[in-house]
Amino acid sequence: MQSLHHSSRRWGHLAALGCLALATTTFAAGDSASEPTVSRQEYEALKQELLAMKKELHELKSEQSATPAAHTAAAAPSGSSNSAIEALRQEITEVRAMAEETRPGT
Repeated sequence: MQSLHHSSRRWGHLAALGCLALATTTFAAGDSASEPTVSRQEYEALKQELLAMKKELHELKSEQSATPAAHTAAAAPSGSSNSAIEALRQEITEVRAMAEETRPGT
């Protein structure tokens, strides 16, 4: 009896898959009939536009990869910035030492 149950369940799944495949095929056929076709001339124009955009994107990426060295050099801290950073580091060290000295239990 159990094998009959599994067999009927399997046939039910196969029937559902068949209906789904038929519905998908019908839906896909309905979509292509309602959409206008693209002429060869329109296709070629769009293809040329896409190729031009790809070329421009490639050029922009090349320019962008060439300029980070210039941006890095411009962003490097100057002498006065270095001394200010060093003063802040020294102050942080002093505050840490003070916190260690006044920590309860030490």
